[in-house]
Amino acid sequence: MPKLSTTSILNTAKRAAREAGKITTQAYGQHQSVTFKSDYTIVTKVDQAAEQAIIKVITQEFPEHGFISEETGEQKADAPDIWVIDPLDGTSNFVLQLPYWCVSIAHLHHGTVTAAVVYQPVTDQLFAAAVDSGATLNDESIQVGQLSKLKETVTVLGRGSSAKAKERLPDILSKLTNFDRTERIPGSSALNICYTAWGKFDTSINLSPHLHDIAAAVLIAQEAGARITDFDGHKWQPSLSHPGEFLVTNEALLPQIIKLLQAT
Repeated sequence: MPKLSTTSILNTAKRAAREAGKITTQAYGQHQSVTFKSDYTIVTKVDQAAEQAIIKVITQEFPEHGFISEETGEQKADAPDIWVIDPLDGTSNFVLQLPYWCVSIAHLHHGTVTAAVVYQPVTDQLFAAAVDSGATLNDESIQVGQLSKLKETVTVLGRGSSAKAKERLPDILSKLTNFDRTERIPGSSALNICYTAWGKFDTSINLSPHLHDIAAAVLIAQEAGARITDFDGHKWQPSLSHPGEFLVTNEALLPQIIKLLQAT
């Protein structure tokens, strides 16, 4: 099989994200019936419809590819090319009619993310990246922020639904609050990371997210010049297993954040 064109992959992801965006924006602002999952996260019919729209667009272009998606689960997950999908990251915000949610789509080839799109339909912000090609917002290049003094920075936190993440959050907040300028927990891991890639937030701390929440955003941040490590400063990349804790920041802030997180 010939090597896939990254341009073709990225264009398909953008088209799929916008199709999902149409579905979500049409329903946004209306009352949503929710179903609780086993971990008490929620799902709506809009999540499911948007996910099916994404899969349809991609399957028409690449019928042999597999999927790992939040609502449908795994389809042909042993294929060399896999798409990791979150049709509506920030569902609680969506249901509450708070405009901080997005569509997230990542393409993986043999387990490595090669192309990524995160789309915020309310603001029509489309973040995109391909390996070694930089990161963009609506086709304009973006870069991670350049602040170097921790006291001037804004930290954004993404808390997963696991018991460990819930236990870790108060400890991390207590370490941050006297050293950075302020903190935010707005409720979408994908947007948290993308806005860090854009320089709006300075550091993104992520506690036990799911792969579908962050796979696309991590590549976008990487291509925007961010450093992405675990809490010990070791290089971190998404895996098909549970992603674990990681942080996204710039080169100057990285040692300061790691020192803070490791403080007893």
